[in-house]
Amino acid sequence: MIRSGSSILNAIQAYREAGAARVIVATTHLVLQTENGWTVLQKILHSGASDLVVTDSLAHAAEQIAKLPDERDQHRIHVASIAGLFARAIEARGRVDQPVS
Repeated sequence: MIRSGSSILNAIQAYREAGAARVIVATTHLVLQTENGWTVLQKILHSGASDLVVTDSLAHAAEQIAKLPDERDQHRIHVASIAGLFARAIEARGRVDQPVS
């Protein structure tokens, strides 16, 4: 979960200092609790992360991505839909012998 971005920024810096050639950040929930959440996204993308992968679990995340002033930054953020995961979980509900995959 990314709210203010500080933990992610520290992790990116640590990986880069350790010699990582590329850092891809992935999160299930892009909360962005700051008023200007898009600035958090900018900081992450400009701190050494090559890409950011997020789910569409929170609708307002897309709004913050769209506010990024540089379209190149928008293209570095990949949004993965979780609808299929929920559909499979609902379908498998009650069938103990079938794991959700």
